[in-house]
Amino acid sequence: MSEEIDKVETVVNDTRIVRNKDYTYGFVDSKIGVYTFDYCSNYGYPTNNIVQIYNNNRTLQPMIIGDYKIIPNGQENFYPEELRLMMDENNLLPAVLDKKVTLLMGQSQEFYEVRFEEGKRIKYWDVDPVLEKWIDDWDHKQYVEAIATEFMVERGYYSKFPLNKGTRLGYKPYITELKSVANRKARLEWYDDNDNVNAIITGNYLQPWEKGLKRFPIWDRKDPFKSPVAIRYNNLYGFALDNEYSRSAFHGSRSSIRLASSIAVLLMTFNDNSAAIKYHVKVPAIFWDEKKDELQKECNKNGVEMTPKLVDKMKDSYSIKFVDVLSSYKNVGKFVQTDEVWHDDAKQFVGWKIEVLDQKIKDFVDAQLNILSKMDLEITSGLDLDPALSNITREGNLPSGSEKLYAFKLYLLTSTDLHEDIIMRDFNDALKANFPGTKKRRGFYHDAVITEAQTNPNDRIKNGSSAPNNN
Repeated sequence: MSEEIDKVETVVNDTRIVRNKDYTYGFVDSKIGVYTFDYCSNYGYPTNNIVQIYNNNRTLQPMIIGDYKIIPNGQENFYPEELRLMMDENNLLPAVLDKKVTLLMGQSQEFYEVRFEEGKRIKYWDVDPVLEKWIDDWDHKQYVEAIATEFMVERGYYSKFPLNKGTRLGYKPYITELKSVANRKARLEWYDDNDNVNAIITGNYLQPWEKGLKRFPIWDRKDPFKSPVAIRYNNLYGFALDNEYSRSAFHGSRSSIRLASSIAVLLMTFNDNSAAIKYHVKVPAIFWDEKKDELQKECNKNGVEMTPKLVDKMKDSYSIKFVDVLSSYKNVGKFVQTDEVWHDDAKQFVGWKIEVLDQKIKDFVDAQLNILSKMDLEITSGLDLDPALSNITREGNLPSGSEKLYAFKLYLLTSTDLHEDIIMRDFNDALKANFPGTKKRRGFYHDAVITEAQTNPNDRIKNGSSAPNNN
């Protein structure tokens, strides 16, 4: 026999709220849907009510998960998930980040050597068969694409350095490949008394109990073959974030992103189920009298009694017909057909009248779209992408070809070297470890950018050819 649960029921404006007496769970019946609530639930790990682990600026205490102490990444250790959710809910953010990755990576990944000639730093791109053989043994392109994306979103990434087997039997050690470890699956171990981070803890931080966590030593480029498997974290240094994680490029624009994402939902919800009164429907009393007479004849014919319940049901059927047609934007273009009856005293037909109430929809929608336009500019500005490259301008006009060309040249001169150095750091350090003495490095190759007027007619973009004279 089930135990009866004490419950409290409240009705507010035709909305029914039912909960238990301790106010820990319940449901709300709003007539257009039922919503359940768990008033005591939270998302993530329980927080320490005595010692605060994290505030909006700094990590204050280590987070303990199982046998490991980690540096939490964001509030409740869910910063990567927070960023992922923001990207899922915003139409602009993923596109801008993808464009930044594409612009940075250029046409391909190649080996090059740096030389100085007459005071100028020049990159000489070349193919090295020995180095090419090493990278052909593993999916190096997928690795670089993954860490470039991780870096562009969170300004940091993790690389795993597995060694070949048999080193204990006398085989020469070397790094077999590089693997990307997603930011959401890796955390820095809490630093020691000397403020050094000695390990990286990996696993599923949404469900750490499922497969557990695993500890890996930090890879050291000065002793690259010390551990069979090691991991290193590389990032763009953030001010006053010594032993912590870098902030996302759009960290300071999060409020603008949330606002921009909410506007589309707001307008969709407004269209689907506006809370405002849209129509005023006038129904003459004689109309219902006529319909009651028709209902009475139908009841007499069927041998049933006409009750107030039957009358209400008849009125409801007419009302529902109007609501179904008038309440949704999906019915735009449809029409409502109603019956009219002759009024002897008025000497005219009478029926339902529908009056559309002025809701000033245009003012409301225009205001939201203006906010959205400003937030889009705020997002691209926060991501440090020139409006000419993002195709988002204050005036709404597409930038000219010369504006795009100038912006792209400026981007190549000022925004690629540092990011490329950080992203390719593990790759080039592994290259030096496996091939001591090599002067070759791996980088992102970009075709030289010149105007169409300077380009040979056979090599112009409309003919589908890359620009010549690259360096």
